[in-house]
Amino acid sequence: ELLDGGQLPNLACFNAVIDACARQGNSREAAFWFGKLLEAGLLPDQVTFTSLINSCAKCGDVREARDWLSTMMDVGLTPSVAAFTALIDGCARQGNAQQAVLWLDQMALVLCDPDVISFNAVINSCAKAGRADMAIQSFERMFSARVLPDRISYS
Repeated sequence: ELLDGGQLPNLACFNAVIDACARQGNSREAAFWFGKLLEAGLLPDQVTFTSLINSCAKCGDVREARDWLSTMMDVGLTPSVAAFTALIDGCARQGNAQQAVLWLDQMALVLCDPDVISFNAVINSCAKAGRADMAIQSFERMFSARVLPDRISYS
C-alpha cells in the first residue's frame, strides 16, 4: 500500500514483508520483495537475509538458502545464529544429517556460536535421517560447547 501511495517504506517495513513470506515458506515472494527493497535504494541487513534464508529452508531448498548466505557474506554481513539454524533446519527437512552437521561446523568458521536451537535442529536432522549415532554425537557436542539442552533436546 505504501508503494501504491507513492511513499517508500523503510527497511523495517520490507523486512516485515519478507519475514511474512518466509513464515509461509514462500521464497519466490520473499525474493520479489527483496528486489523491491533494492529498487527502493535500501541496503539489506542481517534480518533481511535471515528471512530470505528461512523462506528457502522452509521449502527445503537448501541450495538457494546457501546462495543467500553467500550473498549475505559477500555484502559484508556476518551470518547470525538464526541464519545458520534456518539452513540446518532446511537440511533436516531434506533428511540430510551430514549437511546439517557441516553447517554447524561452518558456524565456528565465522565465529558464530551455536545455541540450543541450532543444536536441536542438528539433532532433529540426525533423527529424521535415522542417524542415532550422529544425534548422540551432536548432543555430546552441545554439552562440550557448554550449551544447556532444553525439553526439545530430549524429545
